[in-house]
Amino acid sequence: MSLAIKRYTFNLEAWVDGATAATVGAVVSATEDAQAVVDAFHDGLETVQGQVPMAVTLDNRPCNDTAEVVQGLCGSQLLHATPARGQAKAPVEGAFGLFEQSLPSPMVVRSENEQDIAASIVELVSRAYFLGRNGRPSARLGGRTPAQSYMGANPTEAQIEQAKPWLLELRRCEQVTRSTRLQRTDPIRRELLRTQLARFGIDDPNDKMALSLAGYSMDAILEGISIFEAKLQRGTLPKDCLPERYLGGIIRNVEQRDFLEQMGRNLLELRLEVSDRQLDALRARAADIEAVATGAVQRTEEYVLQALQSDSTLAFRFWSRRALDAIGGIAWAEVRAVCTHLRRMIGASFRLDFKRRECFLAELMAAAVPVAG
Repeated sequence: MSLAIKRYTFNLEAWVDGATAATVGAVVSATEDAQAVVDAFHDGLETVQGQVPMAVTLDNRPCNDTAEVVQGLCGSQLLHATPARGQAKAPVEGAFGLFEQSLPSPMVVRSENEQDIAASIVELVSRAYFLGRNGRPSARLGGRTPAQSYMGANPTEAQIEQAKPWLLELRRCEQVTRSTRLQRTDPIRRELLRTQLARFGIDDPNDKMALSLAGYSMDAILEGISIFEAKLQRGTLPKDCLPERYLGGIIRNVEQRDFLEQMGRNLLELRLEVSDRQLDALRARAADIEAVATGAVQRTEEYVLQALQSDSTLAFRFWSRRALDAIGGIAWAEVRAVCTHLRRMIGASFRLDFKRRECFLAELMAAAVPVAG
């Protein structure tokens, strides 16, 4: 959203019903925080006339796990989406995806007003979109709209009782997943991250971020923390960045960089090892040719033949280079006859593709009969 020539960025917090895909509550806030979660929840309660949901699924961001959220969403079981699995919160992800598809971006407003005006416009546009989407009939809902399906739902006491064990099982699975992650991560890294996050003033309820970042290598964590602190000291952190996400992004980027460097070193060593083994066999074959060849002409023709019969790029380059070196030693009186024979050999060989044969022939002719550039 832009006002005049200044650009503002806002957080759109939305609550979406998983069964009907109805967006029941939405607010626009300056940042993604606990207050935005609570405000959107209560906005949804107004939409559904105070019907408190039995359970809600929250993203795994630290701001969704604060005491403020627990208190503000009182009356609902709090579940958390599986980390790094968008399908775990598909309804809300789908709602945002359709939102982006349906409206132009960025939205530009010509005005001299301040940030609160921009925020109110974004919120009004968001509400207009969600109201329209909630009123759109859906084949999945039997031709009813999400709003009709949601407001028309009237679960019986028996259905509510049946849902309770399922919710408890989801909570149990969530706790098992967390326990497993705790067991698999290094406690030293977790404690380091916990300490550094507190030092930077980054809120991390239940050590969620520390647990998430502890899966990276110690080197990446240490370097990432150092980069973040240096940017903080120099005042070069992006103005509107969320510190916890920015730090996590730095650590992730360092980890990926280190991984690629290590992979590249390993790949180079493996290729050099394989190349040496392949070259040993080629060198032995070249020694045999040199031992029986009677002169430059025979060596050149044999090297060209080997190049044309090559089954790998390495072998072709090996033999073609030797052929180019050998052809330069042919007596001038024999050059025409040898080149005539070689061009016929290359023209009649179809094992190599045309372009490679064309380039090889041109290089041989240039080596046999050099001219001033």
